[in-house]
Amino acid sequence: MLQKNKKLIFISSLVLIVVYSITSSKWHGYAYPDKNNLSNGLYLGEFKNEHECTAAAINSLKKIGKIGSGHFECHKN
Repeated sequence: MLQKNKKLIFISSLVLIVVYSITSSKWHGYAYPDKNNLSNGLYLGEFKNEHECTAAAINSLKKIGKIGSGHFECHKN
């Protein structure tokens, strides 16, 4: 019975850790003025979701006039 309780506690803890890590992740955005030179990137910051990150990246490229020739990336960390 004790062994069964230990397994249940372990599995419950593991599930909580996984759920927390998935829900607490932030999105990070990067904009690249030249899509052929990704070594010259601008870090845009952290965002709550992918939509906010994408909108910020597109706006940053528009501001510098690079919407057609630039590139952006949004990813979770």
